[in-house]
Amino acid sequence: MEEKKENNFKALVKLFFSFFRIGLFTIGGGMAMLPVIQREVVVNKKWLDEDEMLECIALSQALPGVIGVSCGTYIGKKLYGLRGAIFATLGVVLPSILCIIAVVYILDAVEGNPYVDGALTGVKAAVTGSILVTVWQMGKKAIKDKFGWFVAIAAFVMIAVFKWNAVWAVVFAIAAGLTAVFTGKITGKKEKSGETGERGTGDRDTGYRGGSHDTEEQGGDNT
Repeated sequence: MEEKKENNFKALVKLFFSFFRIGLFTIGGGMAMLPVIQREVVVNKKWLDEDEMLECIALSQALPGVIGVSCGTYIGKKLYGLRGAIFATLGVVLPSILCIIAVVYILDAVEGNPYVDGALTGVKAAVTGSILVTVWQMGKKAIKDKFGWFVAIAAFVMIAVFKWNAVWAVVFAIAAGLTAVFTGKITGKKEKSGETGERGTGDRDTGYRGGSHDTEEQGGDNT
């Protein structure tokens, strides 16, 4: 039992430092974190698959607060429950807190410096490019039919043309999705029930909640 607790704690520490690195090396705000989080969580660690990451981003976008922090909390909770949510959230916000404290002391020295302004201009352009990559990758997964294109274009027009708050675009998308389900235009997650049913408890309870090594050790303890 003690060994299992130690392994669980090590997994939480790894989760913390994964999100600490994301928070430390991501410049440009919450949206700029998305491609970094996606690469770390889906490609490197394989904690989530592409569809689950898309659900995470969609839910985080629909909630108040910084999307990068919400994603961290969601992923931590999905992997290791409440403790995972706490460790991931602390990891992703702590670098910003430390950096802000440091910047306050040196702000007067670098404010208006042409070299600093030039560097930040380049960083902003690079961040915009990375966000566009994430938008492209998300779009290929999320927009698969005419209904998806309709909602995406309508949300874009509401925000970009009419200058409405993004909250109303989210409300519209939810209402459109529910209407489409009720009218039989789309069937939602039920289309994938067979696929998710096959791997439901297997991946989520082992690979995603503490890793396969935890379940092997638990099996040894039970025997």
